[in-house]
Amino acid sequence: MSHEIAAGAMADIAFLLLIFFMIATKIESDQGLLVQLPPYNDTPPVASGNRKALQVLLNADDQIMVSGQLARSEMIDTIISDYLLYQWHAGQEALIALQANRQSTYAAYVGVYDILYRIRNRWRDRWAMHIYHKIWEKCSPVQQKFILEKYGFLISEKDLYLD
Repeated sequence: MSHEIAAGAMADIAFLLLIFFMIATKIESDQGLLVQLPPYNDTPPVASGNRKALQVLLNADDQIMVSGQLARSEMIDTIISDYLLYQWHAGQEALIALQANRQSTYAAYVGVYDILYRIRNRWRDRWAMHIYHKIWEKCSPVQQKFILEKYGFLISEKDLYLD
């Protein structure tokens, strides 16, 4: 009587286990901010003389400064809304420059970023409701494009290497 183990059957079982674990295992990917970057363009940007950006700075102590003045997160909404209304009334494009110090925390940066995007979404809904009597998501692409061209604003980001 022979006491050999069939190597072919063991190899089959090993491959089946390998396939099972590959299918059953979920690999977590890093989460980040979903930001749509503009398409690549070879031409250098043209400076616009009538563009005045509202500076939003997050310093190393996670304090928020808007146009050089310290501001609490509750105040940012009012300050930015006033700026946007002024720019739109003047017929100028609105630009918000978000700058974060390298020593500021990620949580504080995401908090400021979230505030800016909530303001953007709220103003989109307001203009869509005012013009088309429906929320932004229900507007057609043509209607959304009109709102963005007339009442949109850009958020520019860059890091600061300040101490």
